[in-house]
Amino acid sequence: MIKAVVFDYGGVLAELPSGGWIGCLAKMLGMSEDELSPHWNKAVTAGFSTGKLDETAFWQILEDSLGKQLPDNKQQIWIEGSALEPVPEMLEIAKRLRQSGLQTAILSNTVEPFSRLLHKINVFVDDFSPAIFSHEVGLAKPDKAIYQLMLDRINLRAEECVFIDDLPHNVAAARELGMTGLDFESIGKLKADLKKVLL
Repeated sequence: MIKAVVFDYGGVLAELPSGGWIGCLAKMLGMSEDELSPHWNKAVTAGFSTGKLDETAFWQILEDSLGKQLPDNKQQIWIEGSALEPVPEMLEIAKRLRQSGLQTAILSNTVEPFSRLLHKINVFVDDFSPAIFSHEVGLAKPDKAIYQLMLDRINLRAEECVFIDDLPHNVAAARELGMTGLDFESIGKLKADLKKVLL
């Protein structure tokens, strides 16, 4: 029996701006997203998304990889490229799930500057319990350890949880643990998928 629904944040609860952080920075630098992505990913996987690197170290790794200094207004990407505003219809879906007796939670890969803005601007996060952000716990999807952490905090077995994400490899990891994984493509499809699994 399903007892909880776990949502990814960016790309599920909130719509990602076109290009996101990489798109914003690429535009600043006059590069394509494809050109910037390897450098960005190198800095992120060095530990930024798991809280092992602070923002200063992140920018330094990125600059070293690119071989040039980044503009002074580089932090603007956290505002312009972030999914800070949740989609009202998604919040309504989560609200209805809670009203039906299900627990709702968030499991998201994030970085500290984004999370800081999110908590400052939106209080809706408090409606989800727990809300686990990768940089705060030192783990990131699709590492199965972060899913297990979620299960431990929510105090449920994997088969009692539905997990929703817009990235197939994150959904696959949840399924491997025994959770019901749903690939998010659209709100309409999600409603239909939830109806099927919650019957």
